[in-house]
Amino acid sequence: MGELIAAGTPLGELPTTIERQCCPGKSCGNTTAKLHVDAEVVAGQVELSDSYCREGNGDYYFWPQRTLDDLIVLLNEPAFWPADTEGGS
Repeated sequence: MGELIAAGTPLGELPTTIERQCCPGKSCGNTTAKLHVDAEVVAGQVELSDSYCREGNGDYYFWPQRTLDDLIVLLNEPAFWPADTEGGS
């Protein structure tokens, strides 16, 4: 899994690619996902949502998060770690 990511880590310091369980709780192995940032205009303000999308099909691995700290919590969650690491299936 590597080291945990500290809360407050800037977007530019998050890993651009991660390896995680394809389907947590199942035995289908691991998948690679790339950092993805969406920008949306809401009430005249640009809002960003951050996530990781699967490399193979572009589907979200994590649903978009409105704050970086919410995304970091998911990155640090052992249930999503690659299947061959402690915490992974």
